Amino acid sequence: MSLGDWPEIQYAAIGDDQVAFAVFGDGPVDLLLFSGLGSHVELAADDPDAVRLLEGLASFSRVIFFNRRGTGLSDGIGRGGLPTWEDWTDDLTAVLDAVGARSASLLAMVDAGPIALQFAATQPDRVESLVLVNSTARFSRDVDYPIGMGSERIDTIVELIGSTWGKVAFVEATNARVGAPAETARLVARQLRACATPGTAAAQ
Repeated sequence: MSLGDWPEIQYAAIGDDQVAFAVFGDGPVDLLLFSGLGSHVELAADDPDAVRLLEGLASFSRVIFFNRRGTGLSDGIGRGGLPTWEDWTDDLTAVLDAVGARSASLLAMVDAGPIALQFAATQPDRVESLVLVNSTARFSRDVDYPIGMGSERIDTIVELIGSTWGKVAFVEATNARVGAPAETARLVARQLRACATPGTAAAQ
């Protein structure tokens, strides 16, 4: 699959905002896929790993791949008023409605996980199954979540995002694909720059 035969980018409306998505395959199972911050429904065509994932999922399902507001091709958000996890669940509702899906299986990655959990908890009739990849119920440590990160570590991560987002150095520091070609790192860095500014990424 290449950008030349990439599905048409479509948009679901939430008030005045628009959420970008593309549909892959036509299998009997509806699968809602979202990767969180740094995801781009069009530039994923440049990433061989993303293409393989989408091709594999589309072999048995209708994959609805979307960007939440604040990243990728979807409308941006102001840094002074970030949506809550609950607000972001409206993005899922809008996309499902736009494709005419009463319910779907959810596959959420990294920081999309809490949004998927919130959606599943509040709209269980619209969730067939839930798969979380490299995610967590929350990120910060609390009395009832001792495995979370402490405030100093979170501050360090936010600083890293704010200072290196969209650069090859950020990809090399955070990407799990050890030994990937240098060209892959450049492509991922380009995708990150297209998704959000460093300030917006750090705020999220």
